[in-house]
Amino acid sequence: NLLLFNGFNQDEEGCLAPSFSPPSPPSVLLTSSGSKLNDPKQGSWIVQPTAAGYIEDPAPFKDDGGGPYWAASCCEEWFNECGSVQVELEGYRLLDASFYVGGFKQSCSGKCTFADASSVVIPRRTGVGSAALPASCAGAERVTLTGGGYCGWCFLQNVRVQLPPPPSPP
Repeated sequence: NLLLFNGFNQDEEGCLAPSFSPPSPPSVLLTSSGSKLNDPKQGSWIVQPTAAGYIEDPAPFKDDGGGPYWAASCCEEWFNECGSVQVELEGYRLLDASFYVGGFKQSCSGKCTFADASSVVIPRRTGVGSAALPASCAGAERVTLTGGGYCGWCFLQNVRVQLPPPPSPP
């Protein structure tokens, strides 16, 4: 049985050894902006990836005028991308993800940005449904989508990141 004693572990015989507690994993920042019925919506969430490396959506999109949701949405004009959604993966790197586009006269596009500030374009999609991010987005530290339409939206799905290696004990 070990007891914590001023940053040291003390066993039953009274021997002290430095305690080791692994650092907590980095957080991921999720943001969104958009509008529904001319009502601006902005959201910001800090989450931790699951043990399998997935980013769980903290505010799944609903077409109900509520929110904010983690989605790029707006109701401005046909194919107008006036909302945005972003995931900041500081401390992690993207393995893969997909995105969903929905609504009426909808459009969505974006980019994946890397640590060296280079980026890969996510081509514009106007059809309803899911699409994988380009394979060339693997390794990105930020993904941004812009979307909207007459009343349209898009959001990220199945975001999977590379987890940092576990710390080794001293």
